Amino acid sequence: MPDRILIIEDEPAIADALVYALGTEGFDVHWCGLAGDGMQWLRDNPVDLLVLDEAQRIKNRESRTAQTARALGRRRSWALTGTPIENRMLDLWSIVDFVQPNYLGNQDHFSQVYDLRASEKDENAARLGRKKLSAKLRPLLLRRVKKQVAKDLPDRIEQRLDCELPEEQRKLYLAELKRSREQVMKAV
Repeated sequence: MPDRILIIEDEPAIADALVYALGTEGFDVHWCGLAGDGMQWLRDNPVDLLVLDEAQRIKNRESRTAQTARALGRRRSWALTGTPIENRMLDLWSIVDFVQPNYLGNQDHFSQVYDLRASEKDENAARLGRKKLSAKLRPLLLRRVKKQVAKDLPDRIEQRLDCELPEEQRKLYLAELKRSREQVMKAV
């Protein structure tokens, strides 16, 4: 277990829960948000383990938040998130690059090898890229589902609401539905 741990978390109650969950009694544990006055001190005084909660906050590598997090001195990093991909595959790349710099290559390499939807590659190449990415990430990820983490939460509730589309929208919708189904059938 590391000697000095820093937990990046804006909520004191969550930070306390993380300290307890890590079993860090007897270690020098600090917690703070990413916008505190102590950021320069943290840059100059590396920690053994940096735990970043809600890591999707650094999904945009160019954001000030991501740059601040990357500037903190540390030997190891953990990123905690329930949503590693919100909009783009590069969201995931940015988080992994924080935890394990260059593990997935730079952004261009990642896009060419793993994020084949960003280019005009064929579906087989895209499927192979996803398989490679999954295998590469396996040693880094601990994935848990809702039932493992929050057993008291109810099952997801889905409600279906049908609406009538104007004729032109209906034709467009049916054409897209047909195209999508054909694409899925080709892939299967």
